[in-house]
Amino acid sequence: MTADHKNPAFRMLFLIATPRSVEKGIDLFKKGDIPVQYVFCAQGTATSEVMATLGLCGEEKNILISMMPKTFADLMLVKLQKKLHLGMPGSGIAFTIAMSGGSKRVAKMIEALDTERLQTHLGRYGAEMIENEYG
Repeated sequence: MTADHKNPAFRMLFLIATPRSVEKGIDLFKKGDIPVQYVFCAQGTATSEVMATLGLCGEEKNILISMMPKTFADLMLVKLQKKLHLGMPGSGIAFTIAMSGGSKRVAKMIEALDTERLQTHLGRYGAEMIENEYG
């Protein structure tokens, strides 16, 4: 690897919400050509106060997880917030965490998709991101 080579910053994006909202999230990921997604049924031991603070109180929850370049993760957070009205009581929560060392093979696969698709998505949604206070 040369000193000029830039490693893309990867993030794990998590969406914790109702099964219906997670399905809407999956649709957004498919439209965004996000190739790898995992969905889990959620069950935890957090107190009701913590769950209420996170907007997760009430019904059953699912977790949607995907790894993607940071630029895609930022865009997906904006889309999820708008489509699912995250921040409203009971709507769920979405967040990302940095990947400190992902698989090189997966990283190369996503990097190959990243350049062309990012340009397409930024062309379509770039103005939305600039207008949104979270962008």
